[in-house]
Amino acid sequence: MMVFHAIPELAPDYAERRKPFREAHLSRLLELRARGNVVAVGPRAKESRADMFYRGSSQDEVERLITEDAYYREKVWVGYELRPFTQFVEPWEPAEPKPDGSRIATLVEGPSKDPDLSGLVMVELRGRGRMTFGGFLGTRTLLAMVTPDRATALDWATESSLWTPEELVAWEWIFVL
Repeated sequence: MMVFHAIPELAPDYAERRKPFREAHLSRLLELRARGNVVAVGPRAKESRADMFYRGSSQDEVERLITEDAYYREKVWVGYELRPFTQFVEPWEPAEPKPDGSRIATLVEGPSKDPDLSGLVMVELRGRGRMTFGGFLGTRTLLAMVTPDRATALDWATESSLWTPEELVAWEWIFVL
């Protein structure tokens, strides 16, 4: 199975447009997660964007999962970018659903100085309870850090010296499920 990072493009009136479809959207995501097709999903805290992590046997399957979603069918999402992970460190277990927006994490993305060692460090970060999941998107890494504090997330990522702070971007992410 492959894991993909999906970034839906939100309609300009996303906040209002999503309301009648939110329950159907969340129910479907929970169903897909139970089937193993969703790793994690949530909107960005301070941007009109979302980050979703799907698992499927092919890119075509993941694209179908996205386009069958009520948000896509009803134009809450008006497009999407799909990026495949070439290597993925799975979460220990699925996160408890938090649709109320109360769980904030930080996503950190950037190049690594040593991909082989970075994979080991990701496993260590997960084992220490600092990272939920992460992986390689080509030559870049994406880490889902458990803290809402951007500075702390960057410190955790860079303490191994495999990532350079100036080359990383980080954003608050509302970790719904």
